[in-house]
Amino acid sequence: MFDMLRFLTIIMLLSGSLSMSAQESPSYRGSWSVAYYGNIIWNPGLRFSLDKPVQIRQSAPGKIVRSWHINASLGGYWDPLSHIGLVNDYQLHYRIMAPQFMSIRGGFGAGYFRTFLPNVYEFNEQGVAEKVPFAGRNYLTFSMMLGIESFNKKHPNRTWFLNIDSNIAFPSNGFFYPLIFLEMGYRFSFK
Repeated sequence: MFDMLRFLTIIMLLSGSLSMSAQESPSYRGSWSVAYYGNIIWNPGLRFSLDKPVQIRQSAPGKIVRSWHINASLGGYWDPLSHIGLVNDYQLHYRIMAPQFMSIRGGFGAGYFRTFLPNVYEFNEQGVAEKVPFAGRNYLTFSMMLGIESFNKKHPNRTWFLNIDSNIAFPSNGFFYPLIFLEMGYRFSFK
């Protein structure tokens, strides 16, 4: 557990130092987003993200833009039959954008996944079953993401997006625990 927390702290510090050294475009300083975040579609959830450009390349005005972004997010979902899951991850994204049309985004990163199990009991010294508060497990996750986003010509600071996130959580009884999320939402640019 201590090694996982140390690893996540290093990732957070690296993310902060990279985003501070970003080569910003005057028209795009970053964005925040809110999205539906469903684990295998039918377990409802919500996710909030912050996105900061690290490097933006455009060969000529009106041409395709290629950029690297640091993304930090916090999300959660509810599985009605078994648990509640919280996901916190940091990703490095690569985005290819056709101006005033659509962009493709892919990324990878690491994070933290926590499950909360609602009905866990243990026996006390008198032999009486008591509910365990905040029962669950902690996992280190490695994630990959692929998605598309489209621009709104009437509102240039707002775009919709659709992502598929796949996470692999370690350790799960000495093995791994795959998670697949569908993320649909809006991204709002900082002005």
